[in-house]
Amino acid sequence: MGAWLGLYQKADTKFYWIDVTPLEGQYSAWASGEPNNHHEKCARVYGKGSRPEKWNDISCNIDAKYLACDPVVLCQKANN
Repeated sequence: MGAWLGLYQKADTKFYWIDVTPLEGQYSAWASGEPNNHHEKCARVYGKGSRPEKWNDISCNIDAKYLACDPVVLCQKANN
């Protein structure tokens, strides 16, 4: 299990938070080799398993098998 992040990839191939803040230059926790696919434009954080707490790029098309495992969406934003 894991959690869907409020992070997505725009046409410029860079990732942005849902509020359009660029990820570049901020904290990130991509798993080794990630992001690895230009067709996977959303991100999730792994739960238990071989890559706990690391991020993975994944398709934005959410199907039932993923919703059953990853029902949460969260966004990371710095405290002011």
